Amino acid sequence: MLSMAGCSMPVSADSKADAESKAQTPVAVKTVAVVQQEVRRTSIQPATVHAYYTAEIQAKVHGYVSEVKADIGDVVKAGDVLAVIDVPETVKQRQMALAMVERQQAEEQRAKAGIELAEANVLA
Repeated sequence: MLSMAGCSMPVSADSKADAESKAQTPVAVKTVAVVQQEVRRTSIQPATVHAYYTAEIQAKVHGYVSEVKADIGDVVKAGDVLAVIDVPETVKQRQMALAMVERQQAEEQRAKAGIELAEANVLA
């Protein structure tokens, strides 16, 4: 609740005459031309933005990120590739495994050739 109280002194005839003369004197007013223009209603305010959804992302292997396919703020779905991780150790292991497979295939071919040769010798 707001209450206001005040006192005033009785107004004399002289002060009434002064007030009326001041009210009747013209006041200079500066005028301007009316122009229609767009008003910008923006302001810069300090703020902190928090994500509505968050997700923890962990790689299943250790390595180096060689390519980033999604950036901060991008909308992604489950299963989308976010980054490509290069693991030099596994690349070497894969190359060694492929070389081993090729060697085993070559040995298999040699064994088959040996079997064919033995069968040919038996028939001859």
